[in-house]
Amino acid sequence: MWFYLALLSAFFNALGNIARRTHGSLAQPAELTWWTLLFSLPLTIGLLLISKEPYYTSMDFLLPSVVAGVMGCFSAVLQFKAYKLSDASVVSPITNLLPVLLVATSFLILGTLPNLPGLIGILFVVAGVYYSSVSGKHDLLHPLQQMFKAPGARAMLLTVLLWSVSSVLEKIALGSASPAFVLFIVVTTMFTGISAYLLFQPQRHRVKHGEKVLRKWGWHIAAIAVFVTLSVMFQLQALNLVDPSYVISVKRLDVLITVLFSGLFLHERHIMKRFKGSAIALIGVVIIYLFE
Repeated sequence: MWFYLALLSAFFNALGNIARRTHGSLAQPAELTWWTLLFSLPLTIGLLLISKEPYYTSMDFLLPSVVAGVMGCFSAVLQFKAYKLSDASVVSPITNLLPVLLVATSFLILGTLPNLPGLIGILFVVAGVYYSSVSGKHDLLHPLQQMFKAPGARAMLLTVLLWSVSSVLEKIALGSASPAFVLFIVVTTMFTGISAYLLFQPQRHRVKHGEKVLRKWGWHIAAIAVFVTLSVMFQLQALNLVDPSYVISVKRLDVLITVLFSGLFLHERHIMKRFKGSAIALIGVVIIYLFE
C-alpha cells in the first residue's frame, strides 16, 4: 500500500512543479508561500474532518510537528526562491540528493537503516533521476557543478537539507497522531510563521503586492496548493507505513513525471535524453518494491 501512496504523492507533486514553473517569478517567494498556504489551509481542514482515524493518541506528536512546520516555512520560501533565481534544469536535479540525505538523518535521529536491497534501490533511483535531469548540451556533472555556482541551486540545496530533517520529524509525529492531523499542525505552523514575517513588512507594500499576486497568479497558486497538499497527505500516509528513505525515493519519480509533462505541455527540449535515465530509476523502484 505504501508504494501506491508514494506514487500518488509523486504524481501530485509533479503537477505542483508544473504549476510552480509556469506561475512566473515577479512576486516575492514569501508572498507566494503565504498565498499558497492560505489556499492549503482549508484543504487540510477538510482532509482532517473526513479522516476516520483518531487525531492523536498522545501529545508526543506536538513538538516534532511544530518543528517540522517551522522548518517548512524556510524550505517553502527557499523552494520558490530557487525556481525564481535559476533554471529548472539546474534546480530540479538537486532534489535527487534527498533519499541519500534521508538515509543519514534517519540513522542519526531514528537509528534505522534500509536493508541492502533497499539501499541499492535508492541509489538506482537517485542515479537514474539525476541523469534524466541533464540537458542535451551539458555533461553529467553539470548540475552538480552548478550547485556551487547558481544562487537558485544553492537555495534548493538548503531546501533539500531541511526536507531531510523535517521528513524524519514527521515520521516521529506519525507515531502518535494521524497523517491528516500532522498535516494540519504542520500547515498551520507554516501559515502562522509566514504571516508573522509578512506582518513586519510595510502595510502599503504588503497590500499592493498581495493584490498583484492574487490577480495575476491566483489560479496557479490555487493549483499549487491543491496538488502539494494532496502530495504531502499521501506522503504522510506512506511514511506511516515504511522507512522515510523508501517513500522519498519513490516520490523522486516526480522529476520524471515533471519532465514528461514539461515536454507535453510546456514544449521543453531534450526530453528524450532526460528519459534515458528513467530506466535506471525504474529498476531502483522495482528493487525497493520487491525487497521491502
